[in-house]
Amino acid sequence: MDNKDTKDAKVTFFEPHGRVSYSLVENSVVVYKATGPFNLELLQTLKNVEEDDIKKVMQRGESIGIIVAFEKSCSATNEFFEQFTRYLQTLKNSGLEKLISAYVFPNEIECAPLMIERYKHCYQVAGFFLSTFTEYDQALAWVKAELAKTNL
Repeated sequence: MDNKDTKDAKVTFFEPHGRVSYSLVENSVVVYKATGPFNLELLQTLKNVEEDDIKKVMQRGESIGIIVAFEKSCSATNEFFEQFTRYLQTLKNSGLEKLISAYVFPNEIECAPLMIERYKHCYQVAGFFLSTFTEYDQALAWVKAELAKTNL
Protein backbone atom coordinates (compact mmCIF):
# COMPACT_ATOMS: atom_id res chain seq x y z
CA MET A 1 0.00 0.00 0.00
CA ASP A 2 1.51 3.30 -1.09
CA ASN A 3 1.18 6.51 0.86
CA LYS A 4 -2.16 8.07 0.04
CA ASP A 5 -3.41 11.55 0.80
CA THR A 6 -6.72 13.34 0.41
CA LYS A 7 -4.89 16.33 -1.10
CA ASP A 8 -4.30 14.18 -4.20
CA ALA A 9 -7.99 13.45 -4.80
CA LYS A 10 -10.38 15.25 -7.10
CA VAL A 11 -12.08 18.18 -5.44
CA THR A 12 -15.83 17.97 -4.99
CA PHE A 13 -18.12 20.98 -5.33
CA PHE A 14 -17.01 22.21 -1.91
CA GLU A 15 -13.38 22.12 -0.84
CA PRO A 16 -12.62 19.49 1.81
CA HIS A 17 -11.65 20.92 5.20
CA GLY A 18 -8.90 18.97 6.88
CA ARG A 19 -6.44 16.52 5.47
CA VAL A 20 -5.83 12.81 5.90
CA SER A 21 -2.92 10.73 4.68
CA TYR A 22 -2.33 7.08 5.36
CA SER A 23 0.17 4.30 4.80
CA LEU A 24 0.85 0.73 5.81
CA VAL A 25 3.47 0.80 8.56
CA GLU A 26 3.50 -2.83 9.60
CA ASN A 27 2.06 -6.03 8.21
CA SER A 28 -1.59 -5.28 8.95
CA VAL A 29 -1.38 -1.84 10.56
CA VAL A 30 -2.45 1.27 8.67
CA VAL A 31 -1.63 4.65 10.16
CA TYR A 32 -3.73 7.66 9.26
CA LYS A 33 -2.43 11.16 9.97
CA ALA A 34 -5.47 13.40 10.29
CA THR A 35 -5.24 17.17 10.48
CA GLY A 36 -8.56 18.79 11.30
CA PRO A 37 -11.04 20.30 11.55
CA PHE A 38 -13.02 18.07 9.18
CA ASN A 39 -16.12 18.47 7.04
CA LEU A 40 -18.31 16.10 5.07
CA GLU A 41 -16.38 16.74 1.87
CA LEU A 42 -13.19 15.44 3.48
CA LEU A 43 -14.93 12.18 4.40
CA GLN A 44 -16.21 11.79 0.84
CA THR A 45 -12.72 12.42 -0.50
CA LEU A 46 -11.16 9.95 1.94
CA LYS A 47 -13.67 7.26 0.98
CA ASN A 48 -12.71 7.71 -2.69
CA VAL A 49 -8.98 7.55 -1.90
CA GLU A 50 -9.09 4.45 0.31
CA GLU A 51 -11.83 2.47 -1.46
CA ASP A 52 -9.52 0.13 -3.40
CA ASP A 53 -7.30 -0.56 -0.38
CA ILE A 54 -10.30 -1.40 1.81
CA LYS A 55 -11.61 -3.80 -0.85
CA LYS A 56 -8.24 -5.60 -0.99
CA VAL A 57 -8.21 -6.12 2.78
CA MET A 58 -11.78 -7.40 2.75
CA GLN A 59 -11.01 -9.85 -0.07
CA ARG A 60 -8.08 -11.30 1.89
CA GLY A 61 -10.28 -11.69 4.99
CA GLU A 62 -7.48 -10.41 7.21
CA SER A 63 -7.69 -8.59 10.48
CA ILE A 64 -6.63 -5.01 10.04
CA GLY A 65 -5.45 -2.53 12.62
CA ILE A 66 -5.79 1.16 12.12
CA ILE A 67 -4.32 4.02 14.05
CA VAL A 68 -5.60 7.53 13.50
CA ALA A 69 -3.14 10.10 14.83
CA PHE A 70 -4.71 13.54 15.05
CA GLU A 71 -2.79 16.74 14.49
CA LYS A 72 -3.95 20.28 15.32
CA SER A 73 -7.68 19.57 15.68
CA CYS A 74 -10.02 16.61 15.72
CA SER A 75 -13.24 18.57 15.49
CA ALA A 76 -15.73 17.74 12.78
CA THR A 77 -19.18 18.80 11.66
CA ASN A 78 -22.35 16.98 12.64
CA GLU A 79 -22.74 15.91 9.00
CA PHE A 80 -19.27 14.39 9.11
CA PHE A 81 -20.16 12.25 12.12
CA GLU A 82 -23.48 11.15 10.64
CA GLN A 83 -21.87 10.06 7.39
CA PHE A 84 -18.85 8.54 9.14
CA THR A 85 -21.20 6.31 11.14
CA ARG A 86 -22.94 5.25 7.92
CA TYR A 87 -19.58 4.59 6.29
CA LEU A 88 -18.49 2.33 9.15
CA GLN A 89 -21.85 0.53 9.00
CA THR A 90 -21.36 -0.02 5.27
CA LEU A 91 -17.93 -1.52 5.91
CA LYS A 92 -19.36 -3.82 8.58
CA ASN A 93 -22.28 -4.87 6.37
CA SER A 94 -19.91 -5.50 3.47
CA GLY A 95 -17.99 -8.08 5.49
CA LEU A 96 -15.25 -6.14 7.28
CA GLU A 97 -15.52 -7.86 10.65
CA LYS A 98 -11.99 -7.59 11.98
CA LEU A 99 -11.32 -3.88 12.40
CA ILE A 100 -9.05 -3.00 15.32
CA SER A 101 -9.07 0.77 15.76
CA ALA A 102 -7.02 3.09 17.95
CA TYR A 103 -7.25 6.86 17.81
CA VAL A 104 -4.48 9.05 19.20
CA PHE A 105 -5.58 12.33 20.75
CA PRO A 106 -2.42 14.05 22.07
CA ASN A 107 -3.08 16.43 24.94
CA GLU A 108 -2.57 19.50 22.76
CA ILE A 109 -5.21 18.52 20.18
CA GLU A 110 -7.96 21.09 19.83
CA CYS A 111 -11.43 19.85 20.83
CA ALA A 112 -10.30 16.38 21.95
CA PRO A 113 -12.34 16.35 25.19
CA LEU A 114 -15.48 17.16 23.19
CA MET A 115 -14.86 14.88 20.22
CA ILE A 116 -13.57 11.59 21.67
CA GLU A 117 -17.03 10.35 22.63
CA ARG A 118 -18.42 11.37 19.24
CA TYR A 119 -15.87 9.22 17.42
CA LYS A 120 -16.45 6.33 19.83
CA HIS A 121 -20.20 6.62 19.26
CA CYS A 122 -19.73 6.23 15.48
CA TYR A 123 -17.85 2.99 16.02
CA GLN A 124 -20.31 1.71 18.61
CA VAL A 125 -23.33 2.29 16.37
CA ALA A 126 -21.55 0.47 13.53
CA GLY A 127 -20.71 -2.51 15.75
CA PHE A 128 -16.98 -1.85 16.10
CA PHE A 129 -14.83 -0.96 19.11
CA LEU A 130 -12.58 2.10 19.28
CA SER A 131 -9.81 2.53 21.82
CA THR A 132 -8.28 5.96 22.44
CA PHE A 133 -4.80 6.98 23.54
CA THR A 134 -2.73 10.11 24.08
CA GLU A 135 0.51 8.55 22.79
CA TYR A 136 1.17 6.91 19.42
CA ASP A 137 3.44 4.21 20.87
CA GLN A 138 0.69 3.09 23.27
CA ALA A 139 -1.79 2.86 20.40
CA LEU A 140 0.63 0.87 18.23
CA ALA A 141 1.39 -1.59 21.05
CA TRP A 142 -2.34 -2.09 21.72
CA VAL A 143 -3.17 -2.63 18.04
CA LYS A 144 -0.35 -5.16 17.64
CA ALA A 145 -1.48 -7.05 20.75
CA GLU A 146 -5.10 -7.15 19.51
CA LEU A 147 -3.99 -8.30 16.06
CA ALA A 148 -1.93 -11.08 17.66
CA LYS A 149 -5.07 -12.30 19.47
CA THR A 150 -7.06 -12.50 16.23
CA ASN A 151 -4.31 -14.37 14.39
CA LEU A 152 -4.00 -17.29 16.83
